[in-house]
Amino acid sequence: MSLRERLVKALIIVSRDGVFTHESLKSVSGLGDSMIDEFIGSLINDGVLVRVGDGYKSVMPPHKLIKYFVDRGVYVDLESVSRYLPWDEFEALIRLVFEEWGFRVVSRLRVPVAGSRVEFDVIAYRRPWVLLIEAKRWRRVSSSIRQIVDSTWRRLG
Repeated sequence: MSLRERLVKALIIVSRDGVFTHESLKSVSGLGDSMIDEFIGSLINDGVLVRVGDGYKSVMPPHKLIKYFVDRGVYVDLESVSRYLPWDEFEALIRLVFEEWGFRVVSRLRVPVAGSRVEFDVIAYRRPWVLLIEAKRWRRVSSSIRQIVDSTWRRLG
């Protein structure tokens, strides 16, 4: 993992609860003060972070923060960072991925089925496909599934 990738992952982890500090980013990333200062400074200049008292806060929700870095050519391990996202941000990340792939996306659609209502977390549509997605974060994923996901992501990235 590159130093930039470590910083991005650490930022997603420490910023999920709102305000974070230089020290928390340093602790999670394991990188030095000068690198942290440069990273934070560039994000403040880009309008991604704002200063809040002695700390910092992202102006973007986590899924948009991930997109910000991906758009700038930084590899973000979605499987790894998704572990740190709350469920609604995890679903937002799934929506964002499908939108980037050209799908029209609907969230939390409730449909009557056999006398009850079924809710789909994400529905992605692009002719001729309609994908019904039930978003789950598994604690354990088989290595073959992980390899398929990694391989697909690298081809698309």
